[in-house]
Amino acid sequence: MKCGKERDMMVPPMGTVLTSEGSQAARNEMWHGMEVSVVIPCLNEANSVAHCVDKARKAFEAAGLCGEVVVADNGSTDGSIQIAEEHGARVIRVAERGYGAALRAGIAGSRGPFIIMGDADDSYDFSDVPRFVEMYRQRYDVIMGNRFRGKIKPGAMPWHHKYIGNPGLTALLNLFFHARIGDSHCGMRGFTRAIYNRMDLRSTGMESPHVVLDIHTMIFGVIFTLLGVQILSIGSFAKVFSYSERFDRGNISLKRVLKRVTLESGLLLGGALFTAGFAGCAWVTWRWAAGGFGELHEVRQVLFWAMWLFLGVQVIFASFFLSMLGISRGTYIGDYDLK
Repeated sequence: MKCGKERDMMVPPMGTVLTSEGSQAARNEMWHGMEVSVVIPCLNEANSVAHCVDKARKAFEAAGLCGEVVVADNGSTDGSIQIAEEHGARVIRVAERGYGAALRAGIAGSRGPFIIMGDADDSYDFSDVPRFVEMYRQRYDVIMGNRFRGKIKPGAMPWHHKYIGNPGLTALLNLFFHARIGDSHCGMRGFTRAIYNRMDLRSTGMESPHVVLDIHTMIFGVIFTLLGVQILSIGSFAKVFSYSERFDRGNISLKRVLKRVTLESGLLLGGALFTAGFAGCAWVTWRWAAGGFGELHEVRQVLFWAMWLFLGVQVIFASFFLSMLGISRGTYIGDYDLK
């Protein structure tokens, strides 16, 4: 729907470019009477983006709203851009990949004081835009959709999301923050531009930063693996000491284990782990030496093999200590029934 006097506006095709509040205010002045901007992030949604644009534009006309539909395209190659433009949307090309990057660029390039976001896969009914605007006119700053009050088609939401995850997270938000919402993960939301600027959103992905399981995660994994084995060892020490001192002589399962687990078996296991880890570390060291001791690229291999080497050392010394704990009143681990 045309609003006021239309002028040309150049929008940078980069998702990382976000306008300041001052420049945004200047842009809003170009469109007197503009009330709402529907922003739709899109990536290869040629089968559905037209339906989304048409529903939003028809909602504008039916309710007499002055609004625009902005499609923030994230590199579509299936004709989504052309389809959206043909159906009356203004397309902003976003170079930076990511749902969040597309959404931020689309909002930065929009021109209404009230923004409604929704996906381009036709999973949300943009015919409900007037209902969001009505709440905005009642001076609500943020309006959340609620799929549970509408109709969720079979298969549209996994049962554990529908009955456990979403209701549980929504209840926590209402409990601790008094949000008074019914669907915390609904993707159709409305908010004022002033509130959006205060949020200072920075993520380029979906809701939270993308997690990369790389070397730093591996370091934590190695540390917690060694810590877990150490905790289990201490627990075993305490259990065997309690048994050897006759504090807990009725533990049948522990008695069976002590009959089967000997010092030799622990040394064999620890020795095997140590040998495998030592061989792996030696292999990495040999390759590093062959390259003239330059930059070490096999850091992940070092972490992996060093973990098994350390585990082997832990098992060996734990076996010795457990065996010594069994020395009580002339009784050895595995020989308790002899006394």
